Amino acid sequence: MTSLLELKQKRTSNSPSQVEGARWLILGCEDYAIKLAQIFLAHKSLKKIVILTENYHNHSNISSLEAPQSQITYGNIRDLSDWTEQSWSGVIVGTQTDLQKTQVESLMQLRLKGIPVYRLPDIWETLYQKIPPSLVENEWFIFSSGFRLVSKKTSLRIKRATDLIVTILLFILLFPLMVLVALLIKLDSPGPIFYSQLRNGLNGKPFRVYKFRSMYQDAEKQGAQWASQGDSRITRVGYWLRLLRIDELPQLWNVLRQEMSLIGPRPERPEFDVKLKEAIPYYELRYLVKPGITGWAQVLYPYGASIEDAYEKLSYDIYYIKNYSLWLDLVIIFKTIKVVLLGKGR
Repeated sequence: MTSLLELKQKRTSNSPSQVEGARWLILGCEDYAIKLAQIFLAHKSLKKIVILTENYHNHSNISSLEAPQSQITYGNIRDLSDWTEQSWSGVIVGTQTDLQKTQVESLMQLRLKGIPVYRLPDIWETLYQKIPPSLVENEWFIFSSGFRLVSKKTSLRIKRATDLIVTILLFILLFPLMVLVALLIKLDSPGPIFYSQLRNGLNGKPFRVYKFRSMYQDAEKQGAQWASQGDSRITRVGYWLRLLRIDELPQLWNVLRQEMSLIGPRPERPEFDVKLKEAIPYYELRYLVKPGITGWAQVLYPYGASIEDAYEKLSYDIYYIKNYSLWLDLVIIFKTIKVVLLGKGR
């Protein structure tokens, strides 16, 4: 998993307001704790980071941090009590080592002063609206709040009713456009108008997903493969269909058949799922809900075609599954419209 822990942070350039002018206390130097420190240090308005760990001189992760002493300080976690009298924007527990009783008491003092104390999954969720799967553990999953789409039937019924109403309206509104697209596909290249693929859905159950054909006929005669930038298999019309995401419109039929939702994790092909399950921890969490035509990962992360990209997308999918609400779905709809209007498809 080393390669996955060295992912490029493609979206962390958007500075969260919580970091600006802040002072952060970080306990431990696990990979994602140091990654957070790197992100925080990139903000010019950050005031201070203090990293407490055991024998920090022997940790190679710490050597990767470059910052003036006025901005970053190192110390021993055994001296945590010495730092409790200072004011902090937040404390991040970034160590997997069990804390001693005195250290827990020090954290309690900070918490009772109103200073938030985060575990690594929680700080990523709070600041960056994603939850890296490498940080998820069974205990965290069991005791975390949320996951209403999994545990509450009322949420499922509301989401299903919303899907049906909105899908029927979209069919009516977009029918002329879909007829025009079908005509353009026929005129552009030989082959069928629609294209179907086997995908994995709710609880890993396979189903056929439908799209407007955007590639030349027999494009996958050499086997399944991810699409790439400048893919020669994509037709002229298909390029625009993908750019504007119009090729996904036939999946409204999948929504009516209750195989998909309008919003959820994108369904993946079984051939790719086999590899992704082996490489990415908790990958199967995405099967707890129905796949969607659009989703949190689709509007916040650029199109990718690698295991590393799948890892990043799962981070956003886990966030969505945990924090589902009608409001979040509404935000995704508006972001999807923005993506389509700006031509940020793949």
